[in-house]
Amino acid sequence: MRNFILSVSVILAMQAAAQTGGTVTGILKEKASGLPMEFATVGLHEAETKNVKNGCMTDSTGQFRLEKVPAGKYYVEGSYVGCTPVRSDVFTLEKGQTTDIGTLYISEGEQLAEVVVEGRKPSFTARLDRKVFNVGQDLMSSAGSASDLMQNIPSIDVDLDGSVSLRGNSNVTILINGKPSAMMGTKTRGDALNQLSASSIERIEVITNPSAEYKPDGMSGIINIVLKKDAKQGLNGTLNANVGSYGRQNAGINLNYGLDRFNIFGGYTFRRDRYDRSIIDHRVSPSDIINQNTYGLGRPVSHALRLGMNASLTNRDMLEVAGSYNRRRFKRNEQVESVTEDTDGELSDFYFRDRDALAKENMWEATFKYAHRYGKDNEWGVDYTYSSESEDEMNHYSTLKMEEEGRNNEAVWDANYLHIARLYWQHRFSDRIRFMSGYELEYLKAEQNYHVADWNGTEFMPDAE
Repeated sequence: MRNFILSVSVILAMQAAAQTGGTVTGILKEKASGLPMEFATVGLHEAETKNVKNGCMTDSTGQFRLEKVPAGKYYVEGSYVGCTPVRSDVFTLEKGQTTDIGTLYISEGEQLAEVVVEGRKPSFTARLDRKVFNVGQDLMSSAGSASDLMQNIPSIDVDLDGSVSLRGNSNVTILINGKPSAMMGTKTRGDALNQLSASSIERIEVITNPSAEYKPDGMSGIINIVLKKDAKQGLNGTLNANVGSYGRQNAGINLNYGLDRFNIFGGYTFRRDRYDRSIIDHRVSPSDIINQNTYGLGRPVSHALRLGMNASLTNRDMLEVAGSYNRRRFKRNEQVESVTEDTDGELSDFYFRDRDALAKENMWEATFKYAHRYGKDNEWGVDYTYSSESEDEMNHYSTLKMEEEGRNNEAVWDANYLHIARLYWQHRFSDRIRFMSGYELEYLKAEQNYHVADWNGTEFMPDAE
């Protein structure tokens, strides 16, 4: 019974408050046309403090109604995006009174020419089958190489030779824009990653659970490097240069020219690096003690050039053509000193070798892609990629042993030519069901020559063995 009495008293109090409140009505119209301003904002302000006491939105006819307003002195302010706010005269509202302030006319203010919303992608995004690492705006992203970026990604390791491993396994496939490349072979990928500027990379995808879309070549996973395709209108670009210790330096420029349906992009990167290697090897056996010291110095210089275009032939048809060329010259010198002593500390053998080498590498790549979109998120297309990698290396060896001295030259030449043609189709039946199919043809041609010539005291003669 007490609960029932309490609820009745509350209702009576609410009714009493409603009787003491007033109502304010009015209309908001556009000054120039006289048309009602629908869904405009209306605020009721206290005349003395200017604080907002109530508010609402106008309806489709521009009318508004503010109820249960306590007695006092007020003014009404109406506002709309892109218009100058309008304010009524101050009026007094009595208890239970309804005040109609009439029509307020609002006029247009300054027009917004452009609204720019800026944001930054998260550095890491987890998806069902992959981890996506977006290239940020830090110093490494603009000054380093692709190899430098990978060293900062969890589960990826890059050693001093540029060898890449994923979760401790070096059997990993590296793709460029989702496609294989001859320059990303096991032998040359370290050099190619050092040549590829980090500023040209949009994101790196680590695919540890690849679908049937990818070939099962990389047993530990797939690393997909997605390059930037800037589509801003007009002419724009970036220029960067960096200088490091011991003569290290790199510079690059990326340019883009975009029209309504046409976009041209390109870039050039220069890089001069230095590799120092020092190895100390001390081995003890029951009969010998071997001390071997190795010191190496490498000075690679590389130039990378890329050029491409993409065009929207229609609202549903897209065409893209791109190409790149990488040129690398790698000079290196290596000295090996090996001394063998018996258990009494007497010299039993020694070995000194000096190596001077020059490697000349050239890498080409060209891509063509056509895609047609239809319906909602449906697409079919064809693409073709050609890439080649060739290396011509000459090694000069001078060897001094305990019993003999010799000199010999070693020439190594190898090349890989890769053609990939693909036809694909993807169709979305619903938000949860998508069908993908395709056919891919891959042709790889590999060539290699190896020649050794020994010094006979007068000239170098080919080694028949």
